[in-house]
Amino acid sequence: MRLQWTRTDAEDNPFSPVRFVLGRKPQGMPTGYWRFAQRARWVSWLGLLLAGMGGLMGLRMVIQPGANVGELQTWVMIWCGLAGALVCAVTPGLMKRRFLRKLHASGYALCLACGYPLSGLPPEHRCPECGEDFELANVQAEWKRWEERVYV
Repeated sequence: MRLQWTRTDAEDNPFSPVRFVLGRKPQGMPTGYWRFAQRARWVSWLGLLLAGMGGLMGLRMVIQPGANVGELQTWVMIWCGLAGALVCAVTPGLMKRRFLRKLHASGYALCLACGYPLSGLPPEHRCPECGEDFELANVQAEWKRWEERVYV
């Protein structure tokens, strides 16, 4: 049986750590943003690795209750878990902020397919980076529509 997600689940949120780490592009999100966001996926994976290390150390304490676990190992376990969780939770938001700054600085003139800045090009042209045809007014309208969806 396949699990069905609802709109209230983290899977629907374009900036949820779950979606970001698993690499699933949200429906309606421009590919230009998604490619930008994928550059930092390794940071989220590192956060998961840290959290996992903390969890494994904690599991050892549960499995072997009489084991001699020093104070240093306890602190390492706690800090690995906290740092990993923090990295996984914060990275998508930071990437969103960084991209939106780039979007506003370009005047909403970024290629929808690759995120290349289109400012300075004719209103109807091909993207020099990926070769996608575009009309500047349509590109700007699409980015503004997407931004409204993100902030709702």
